[in-house]
Parts: sequence; C-alpha cells; structure tokens
Amino acid sequence: MNLLASIRRLLKRSTVLWATPLLGMIFFIIAMGAFLFVMHRQDAQLTHDTLIRDVEMARQTLRVRLQTTQDRLTQLARDVGQDTVDDTGFLDRTRTLLEDAPELHQIGLMDKERFSRWGVTRRGKTDSDLHRPDERIEDAESYWAFVTAKDSGRPVYSRPFVGPASEIYIELHAPIYSTRGIFQGTVYAAMPINNLLLEVLPKTFQTRYLFNIIDGGGNPVASNGGRSLERAFDAYEVALDPPGQGLRMRAIALITNNRLIQNTLAWVVVGLSLIVIWSFLMLMRHAAARARAEASLLAEAEFRRAVENSVSTGLQVFDLNGRITYVNPAFLRMTGLSENELVGHGAPFPYWPTHHREEQMRNLDMVLSGLAPANGIELKMQRRDAHLFDARMYVSPLINGQGTQTGWMTSITDITEPRRIREELAAAHERFTTVLEEMDAAISVSAPTGKGVRDLLFANRLHRDWFGQCLTDGALGEADLINATGPGVFECYWADPPRWFEVRRRTITWVDGRWVSMDVSTDVTERKQAAESAKTQQEKLQFTSRLVTMGEMASLLAHELNQPLAAISNYSMGSVS
Repeated sequence: MNLLASIRRLLKRSTVLWATPLLGMIFFIIAMGAFLFVMHRQDAQLTHDTLIRDVEMARQTLRVRLQTTQDRLTQLARDVGQDTVDDTGFLDRTRTLLEDAPELHQIGLMDKERFSRWGVTRRGKTDSDLHRPDERIEDAESYWAFVTAKDSGRPVYSRPFVGPASEIYIELHAPIYSTRGIFQGTVYAAMPINNLLLEVLPKTFQTRYLFNIIDGGGNPVASNGGRSLERAFDAYEVALDPPGQGLRMRAIALITNNRLIQNTLAWVVVGLSLIVIWSFLMLMRHAAARARAEASLLAEAEFRRAVENSVSTGLQVFDLNGRITYVNPAFLRMTGLSENELVGHGAPFPYWPTHHREEQMRNLDMVLSGLAPANGIELKMQRRDAHLFDARMYVSPLINGQGTQTGWMTSITDITEPRRIREELAAAHERFTTVLEEMDAAISVSAPTGKGVRDLLFANRLHRDWFGQCLTDGALGEADLINATGPGVFECYWADPPRWFEVRRRTITWVDGRWVSMDVSTDVTERKQAAESAKTQQEKLQFTSRLVTMGEMASLLAHELNQPLAAISNYSMGSVS
C-alpha cells in the first residue's frame, strides 16, 4: 500500500515525465496481449478442429472394426445354420477371429433355449469365461440381446453389463437360422469395452487424448487410462454406432510437450512483457524510494526550520569572512530588523550600538579567530528603536556534511531581565547579609559530618569575633553544649576569653536541600555574673537572717528564763526576809 501511494504521489508530481513510458508500456502489453489472444484463439481453434477430426477418425476406426467383426460373426452364424461348417471348422474360425480381433474376449454358440454349447475364450483368459458350456444364460442384458436378435433376425449388441472382475462388457449376438428359416440360436461374441479403446484405437490417439465411453445417463463405462484431468484443455463427444444402445465416445485433449514447444514464441512474448513490467516497476519503486527520501528530507528540513523558527534564542551564522549568511526569526524579533537588512552584510552591523562599536569589533575578531570563550561573550546590542539591551553570545564552528568548516554559528540570548533579577537578588542578599552581620547575636549554620564534629556552612561577623578563626573549621561540638534550659536551648562556656553563651538551635533546610542546624548564640556572661552575684547576696542574706533568728531565739529564751528565775529570787528574798 505504501508503494502504491508513493507511486500515485510520484505520478501526480511528474505526470508528463512518467506518462510517456507508462503509455508505451501499456500499448506494448496490450499489443502483446492481443497478439497472444489471437494466437491462442487460432491455436485453440486449430486444436479443436484437430480434435474433431481425430475423434471422427477414431469413431470410424471403431465402426470399421466392429462392422468387420459383426460381418464375420454373421457369416459364421449363417454357415452354422446351413451346416456348411462342422465343429472343428467352427472352433478354427472362432480362434482365427479371436486372433484377428484382439478386442474380443469370448466367442460361443448358444442354442435356442439359451444354453451355451460352444465357447472359445482368448488364450490365457479361460478363468474369466462369461458363459460356460451347458450353462443357461440368465443375465438380463445377454437375454435381451438374444431375444432381440431372435425377433429381428439381425445382429444385435447388448447394453453394457458387469462381467467377471467387475469389468464392463458388451455382447454381439448374430442369429442362426436353418435353411428352412427356423431359429436355432445365436453366435455371440463378448468384448470388454476397455479393449475397444486399448486394442482398436491407434497409439498416437491414446497418447494425445483421454477416451471415455459413456452410457445414456452420462456415466463413464470405459476409459483408455486413468490419467489426471489437470492437463485437459478441450473435449469432444460423438455417438458410438455401432454398438449403439445410447453409448457415446468422449475424447478429452491433453496438453503434450509438443504443444508447449509450439507455444515457445508465446512464452517468449510473455517473458519479455513480464521483464518490461518488472523493469518499469523497479524503476517506479526506485523513483518512489527517491520521492520518499526527498519527502523525508523536505519534512526534516521543514521540521528543523520550524524548530529554528520556534526557539526563543536568536541564531546568527557568519561566513569565514565575517558576513551574515543566516538569521532566524527570533533574532529578527530580538533586534527589530528585517532579514534583508542583515543577511549578506558585513561589519559594522545595524544592531551594534554607536558607542560600543570598538568593543563589538574586538568581539567579532575574537569570534572569527576561534578564540571565543566557551562560557559566551556578554555584549550590548541595539534594537531598531535605539533601545539597548544586554545579550550573551555563544559561538561554535559550522561544519558541513563533508567535515569542512564553512562559518560560525552564534546563539544570542537576551539577558537583560536575568541580569536585572540577578542584580536584585544580589542586592537582597547583600541587605540580608548586612542585617545578619550587624545583629548582636552570633549566628552560624552547620551540618554534621560524623565523629562529633560539625561542618560550618555560615557564620556572621559577631560569631567570627567571638569564637575566632579556630571555629571556621567546625562549629561548637555537641560536647560543648551544656546546661540545657529548654527544647533546643543550651548554655555554653567559652574559656578564652571566659564567657557564657546561650545557644538556640533549630533544624532548617539548606540551599542544597540538606537538613542543617542553625545556632543563634547570645552572650549571657553579664547575666550569668549578675545571677552569681545575686546568688551570693542571697546566701549572705540567708546567713544574716539565720543570725537574727538565733538572736531573737536567745532573747526569747532569756526572757522566758528570767521570769521564773526572778520569781524564785523574789520568793527566796521574801523567804529570807
């Protein structure tokens, strides 16, 4: 289907080119076909005429043979009826007749009561006698022929019947009449129908034709061979009389080597026609393959052109002399210029800013000398409306299909917006860094590396001032974090100089996707000292309070003791008094 579609497309594209050979081939094939058809018709008619002539000749041969046998059998019956032949003479004449007519199987004498009195069978065939001596004939077809010959007084052929070994036979009965006209029986001759075809017909006919004898119902009863009908190409049928009884002879013509030899010219013509057709088809196939290749190349070129037209990167090609040979639509949109204003022109180019032409010329010399850096060249470009924009140009050599450099391919990208975004990000980063640097807390970001050491990823100015250069190789170790005061909050003592820090740690996602720890360290030395001083004063206060309490207890105890002692003293003095 693809080949036919390609051929149709090819014919549509080049109708005049292919019409002439195609019409010539068609006319040649038509002429050869007409020639072969005429030859075939003439040969078929000649063959059919030959078949008719040969069949008529075969029928005449059978008719002459059967008529000769019938005449001899009739003469024998007449001699028997007139008593001019004795038994020995009868046997001699029957044997002679069997030798002269190889198609006959048995000749015998049958009396008027249908008993077989004499019977001579072909030598070597005695085991297949149809009628044995002193045997009465009961077969229907033999009986019919016997009665018909008796009634008509002339020789009669029987209808075909099945004899020994399932072979089809016919019988010829010649009536015997005495000199006074009294019926005395018949002389009969039995013959297999196959023998009529095999023994009577010429061998040349049997080689060229398949002969069949068919009955009135169209059923074959005899044939001259069991050859296949695959090689049959014509047939002809005639009535077979004698023996009559509805029998017909059909001859089927078979293809022979002689016929193939006669048609050599036809085969040569057919071969030449096939060669012409095959050559034209091969040519069409080759042309269709070329058409498909051209269509494929065209589709690929259109695809590449579509890709070049749809990309947002400007493409520009210089030849080896620095002239522009190609620009894509993206470059034209980028500069606002037309293709005619660029292609074929050399430096200075219309998109070069006036104040940057020396720099642009240096860049062009760098490109043509092959010294352009791999990371591209940043340059200023100018649109038609004189608006300037920043661009980055990447350069690569342009190599053709033979491996020869024919120029330089440049791809130009407008980086004005990316540069603006990058500058804004840099400014934001600078502001953020300034804020972090000026904070009163030491901020660091670290990641665990194993063995209790953390890799320092970021540290602000205060962190560097407090912890020195030694901490740039690692942040505070896990062992340095003591006195946990809450979730993620730790206190750390730094010995040189002696300071206390409160560290607040939390887990964050770093810029590369890793989970890292951010530590915010605050100097709590004064707070720790104030806490220590407050603790000391509290302890002194508690000690003084205990002393006062003891004094109060002593005073109370003395008071409590003085009262009973004073009473005792008073009572004692009273008693003395």
